Amino acid sequence: MRTIGILGFGTVGKSVYDIFNEQKTSVEKALGSPAAVKKILVRDIEKHRRENPQLNLFTQDINEVIEDPEINTVIEVTGGAIFPAIKQAMINGKDIITANKALVSAHMEELHRLADEHRVELKYEASVGGAIPVIEKIADIKCLNEITGIQAVLNGTCNYILTAMENKLSFAEALEKAQAQGFAEADPSADIDGLDTMRKLRILASLAFGIPVREQDIAVEGIRAVGSEEVLTRKAEGLKLKLIAEAHKTPEDIRASVKPVPVPAGTVLGSLVNGENAVIIHCSNAGTLTFKGLGAGGRPTAFSVLKDLLNLKTR
Repeated sequence: MRTIGILGFGTVGKSVYDIFNEQKTSVEKALGSPAAVKKILVRDIEKHRRENPQLNLFTQDINEVIEDPEINTVIEVTGGAIFPAIKQAMINGKDIITANKALVSAHMEELHRLADEHRVELKYEASVGGAIPVIEKIADIKCLNEITGIQAVLNGTCNYILTAMENKLSFAEALEKAQAQGFAEADPSADIDGLDTMRKLRILASLAFGIPVREQDIAVEGIRAVGSEEVLTRKAEGLKLKLIAEAHKTPEDIRASVKPVPVPAGTVLGSLVNGENAVIIHCSNAGTLTFKGLGAGGRPTAFSVLKDLLNLKTR
């Protein structure tokens, strides 16, 4: 049986719980065993009890999840600095599914080592690209190809801001609009300074090339300094300014960067709007493969989280 503890009950966590229950029959059929959520970790238990009076699963004590011998699967969607708890959960024999790109980027190699050492599974499809199953596809592609390069748009906040600036908004005005529409956090620094995209590229490149590509190896330039004049000039030239994540493998090394780049408007990357993401993978036998979809949002991200659940081995 799959007995699940969910860490976090924000937009993504609630969507995970809702979709799990909506599709429970299909989920259990795919798993080949019964499945149930036993505990949900939250910060403000009274708030969540008021908003969800039918639920009696909430706890503020993370140990009620990671130390519970009945819970064999931890779904982590807090987005916070939670590595010590995840490490202990793995030591305790629990499979881990996470959407936390900061966690995976900062501790990727150690997380895999812990998974091997304690014979648990580690899944993090939702940490990159929202609903796009790009991490799973990279594993498939590598079986029959050498991957030589990646190009991607991986941040919906930056995409929304740059698109809004094409309508003669200043950067500050576009950011304010993005925040009002739910496309940007109250503190958008990680997004607009390119750190969110860098972490996602670090994950993809390390998997694609089979060697660690460290955060400090990636040259990062965000969009904070982009002016509306530059955006409008590029638009007049038939170009779109996008925050592009790029990594290429050469005989000598791997070169990786995150920076604003003008791309033709009619191309895959140039045509992306709002929360859309896309990943282009260049490989030796299959040529160029493209993956596109919603890169953020509660249900798109929860879809990838639950797809990871379906891919776990039977317990």
